[in-house]
Amino acid sequence: RHALASIVSSMVSAGVGTVAVVVADLGVVGVLAGQIAGATVGIGLTIALGGARHWSRHFDLQRIGEMLRYSTPQVISSTAAFASLYIDRLFVKELLSLDDLGVYGVGARIASLVALLMA
Repeated sequence: RHALASIVSSMVSAGVGTVAVVVADLGVVGVLAGQIAGATVGIGLTIALGGARHWSRHFDLQRIGEMLRYSTPQVISSTAAFASLYIDRLFVKELLSLDDLGVYGVGARIASLVALLMA
């Protein structure tokens, strides 16, 4: 169920984003519209496939404490990894134009894919 919701969410995001950027010529707003549409469909599909029956309106403070102790190191390391992946774009944006930043971002994605395949 999770895989299905993720795949459908990605497909909707890519489809809506592509149509919004290419056909409607919305640029960055089109990309954001695609992301929002994909997330909305993914959430709806997750709820429809039975995710809601596992939810509870009761908050267990002990359980929340356990979850926070477990996840805090991961949140910190994920934030640091995200920052290290995208901090270069801040410098490129300051030194060059937004168009140049877009070209750089595409090149960086292709390079990361090649690096992944080599690994």
